[in-house]
Amino acid sequence: MPAMRRALPLLFVTTAAVLASGCGGGDGDTKRPGASATTSSTTTATTTTTAPAATKTGADIAAELTVEVQATGSGAAGAGATITCPPDHFANNAVRNACNLVAASPEVLDAYEVDPAAGVCADTGAGPQRATITGTYEGRAVKTSYARTDACAVAHWDAAAALFTAAGYAG
Repeated sequence: MPAMRRALPLLFVTTAAVLASGCGGGDGDTKRPGASATTSSTTTATTTTTAPAATKTGADIAAELTVEVQATGSGAAGAGATITCPPDHFANNAVRNACNLVAASPEVLDAYEVDPAAGVCADTGAGPQRATITGTYEGRAVKTSYARTDACAVAHWDAAAALFTAAGYAG
């Protein structure tokens, strides 16, 4: 207990000194007697990031596309529909997916041309299915056709498959 009695006044004096050092001088007035000046320095690092360009969705585009699929000889029924983008809130997911496809990859609406650099396209005999898409996309006229006649044409068809699904084609 005697050690505690000696430590208590020391603790009191130390606490008072700490509290006193935080008082006064905070306003920058160093001319008053007993005032202390405190300076602090803060370094801030600024990082600038560039957000990637926003990807368009079907809600961001204006398109009205008539999709017709002829499935002659394949055993599957043909299909056809007009797809309007942006889709209204009653649209099914197939229509939303088709609009999102066109927004993200509008080149699926471009006329199909075999790239001479691609070489010869293998004759896969994939099927006699054919499709046409006509209408408008962002104010420009669209008229393109698709056929599953060889490997290159099948790749073109597959890239646009969401449009055919939205038109009701299940082949």
